[in-house]
Amino acid sequence: MFPWILNDLLQFLNTPLVHVQYEWRESSGLGELLSFGWVLLCQILVGSSMGGWLMLLACLERPERVAGVVGIATAADHFVTAFNQLPSEARMEAAKTGVYTRQTRYIEGGVYAIQYGFVKEAEEHCILQSSIDISCPVRLIHSMKDEVVPWQTSIKVAEQLASDDVDVILRKGGEHRMSQSDDIKLLVTVVEDLLHRVTKKEPK
Repeated sequence: MFPWILNDLLQFLNTPLVHVQYEWRESSGLGELLSFGWVLLCQILVGSSMGGWLMLLACLERPERVAGVVGIATAADHFVTAFNQLPSEARMEAAKTGVYTRQTRYIEGGVYAIQYGFVKEAEEHCILQSSIDISCPVRLIHSMKDEVVPWQTSIKVAEQLASDDVDVILRKGGEHRMSQSDDIKLLVTVVEDLLHRVTKKEPK
């Protein structure tokens, strides 16, 4: 990803109020990423958590421009799955108030306030119920101690991908953000290896 797209995406994902799906393209940089005018070469996409879901959607929309993808704690369908697991009373309350709240330790205040419209819109972009028509190399990294997105989600993504060149890397330690030094080293290694693979260069 271009640095400015990555910066916009990180800012978007750290915003307490998550916007509806049509705003994903504007706020996350997905629109720019898919723009014919900006994307001149095939890209290796790297996405974390919800960014991993966006990454897969981008790949599905412009497969000819994606050489490979690396997902970290890929949260495919996650908001929809989590919402549907709520008691019926909580879902009805969210529909009534227009807001769905989730506890989190990753932002000040400890609560995500998610627009109900986001969840309903996101239902149209779920990808785990059928084959995911992505044929490029895919690498998925997930902590087995992830308390936000279960590591089984990455396994499910791998199972649904059309590509045969798929590796799932499970770390026994770590946490959802995979932000410790060893996690970063692993991510860099995975991206470098994939880059060498797709450019047909041998690792040094």
